[in-house]
Amino acid sequence: LAQFQDGKTIYESICIGCHQADGNGLNLVAPPLRKSEWVTGDPVRAIKIVLCGLEGPITVAGKTYQVPDIQPVMPGLKDSPEFDDQKLAAVLTYVRNAWGNKASPVAAKDVSAQRAILKDRSEPFAAEDLQ
Repeated sequence: LAQFQDGKTIYESICIGCHQADGNGLNLVAPPLRKSEWVTGDPVRAIKIVLCGLEGPITVAGKTYQVPDIQPVMPGLKDSPEFDDQKLAAVLTYVRNAWGNKASPVAAKDVSAQRAILKDRSEPFAAEDLQ
């Protein structure tokens, strides 16, 4: 519960502008996180997206989002000194369990492991890279 609450605070400070308070995304900016298989599926996939970013097109809950429906790239947070592994795990745990989503929590050690694997990656993932 504490991790979920921490994640909510982080979400409200960085993610809410694009993905909105209800997780439904913002038209012309970002797809929904609510009822998204990208959020509730494999946690490693979600970790990779948050660390390195994602460029569209992307299909969420059967609907394809692409420019101009969304921005071309969601930036990654891997190189931001503001977001350590614990904070990224918390925000991922929040989005995986907010708005009716139900998924396992994300551990900081799993974020750390992916950060080490992706340390030299400089470009965002394309959706097909993560299928």
